Amino acid sequence: MPTPIGEASIAQQKTLAIVPKVSSILSLLGSSYIIYDVLKLETSKRKMYHRLLLGMSTCDLLASSAWFFTTWPIPPEVLPVWGASGNQQTCSAQGFFAQFSIASVVYNGSLAIYYYLVIRLGWSPKKLEQSRIEWWMHTTAILMGLITSSVSAGLGLLNPIGWDCWISAVPIGCKESWNNGGETDCTRGDNANLYQWLFFYGPLWVIITGVTIIMIMIVRQFAKQEKKIARYGENSFIRSSEKEENVAGSRVERVRNSIIKRVMATKNIIFGITEEIPTSQRGMRMKRKETQKQSLLYVGSFYFTWLFPTILRITELAGDVVYYHWVMLSASFVPFQGFLNMVVYLRPQYRKVQQMRKRKEEAKVRFKGENDQASGFTEKIEAPGKKGVYSLKLQKQAVQDLKEALVNGDDGAGAELENAVSDNTEALELGNSVAEPALSSVEKED
Repeated sequence: MPTPIGEASIAQQKTLAIVPKVSSILSLLGSSYIIYDVLKLETSKRKMYHRLLLGMSTCDLLASSAWFFTTWPIPPEVLPVWGASGNQQTCSAQGFFAQFSIASVVYNGSLAIYYYLVIRLGWSPKKLEQSRIEWWMHTTAILMGLITSSVSAGLGLLNPIGWDCWISAVPIGCKESWNNGGETDCTRGDNANLYQWLFFYGPLWVIITGVTIIMIMIVRQFAKQEKKIARYGENSFIRSSEKEENVAGSRVERVRNSIIKRVMATKNIIFGITEEIPTSQRGMRMKRKETQKQSLLYVGSFYFTWLFPTILRITELAGDVVYYHWVMLSASFVPFQGFLNMVVYLRPQYRKVQQMRKRKEEAKVRFKGENDQASGFTEKIEAPGKKGVYSLKLQKQAVQDLKEALVNGDDGAGAELENAVSDNTEALELGNSVAEPALSSVEKED
């Protein structure tokens, strides 16, 4: 039979006090890594995505630090649970930063809005900067955390609530005036349940609902595009992408498309390889698909973190008894989001490492007969000479254009173009010794 939280044994109290420390440490490590990784980026390379993650991770870091102390800050004379050794000041301090976690919840909503603007509406980094929406996102999150935490402290609402200090009445279970005809027997934190809804659970459930709606819209749009591509081909995505993002005529798109085509064409001409030339739109489609996956994973970590607190709150509304196992699950997973965010944040880097390893293995197989390849390369340079040498010129110009695109391009230009050029590095290295003399001779003829 489930154990009510008020009847928890000493062993259960110890578990409730110790387990959240483990998840808090993991969250601290995860949030700290994201903060470090974002701050080490050059200022010019920090985009809206990085800054939102920086803000969210900072809020997670502060909240996880408070949750790590679990029962230590609780005054034992107010709530005699295992590990309680604090006073009202330490309890209020812990409760302040626990309530400040609402700022992290708001940042999760802001991140979902960011993905909606980028994926669904096709906003470019320049348009995001011009809209100043990021300023409102940071301001809303931080003010929400500071105002609700400060008001809670000022009204004496920050008190022991079982495994930590947060918005609670003293003693737990006392009659609050808002639903008792204006009378109360609470010594501190009168109407705490009402303020829990106003300052935390209300905003939390509104944001969860909003994030869910946004993700459904993004997934439906992407599924619609995939269905259209399957039926009409790649050009249907190209037309819709150009219409949505209005980037078809931009300089960055022209440069990106030109570089990719030149690089792949060089490889085809020099080595006689026949393969499909990727367009910038196809690369954009793959980038959008990866961005969608990333957004869903961030939302998944958000849902996972607040699943058990939501269930706990629903059971409280359904009955007067709060059961130990729901409190235990809530306390274990609430501090965990910083770690989950780090896992999602590192996913693209992990995939990039895996792709690099795969390309190296493919390169070893492709250039296993290096001497024969080099011989064939020489023949292509000599007859017809100018065609092969011109291809090498295109390769050199592509690298130069890449450098310009990295300076003037958008978020995806650098990584996409760099990958395209890196695939052909072997061609330059292999043919360099035989191509350079031919190149010099043809240039003299020209």
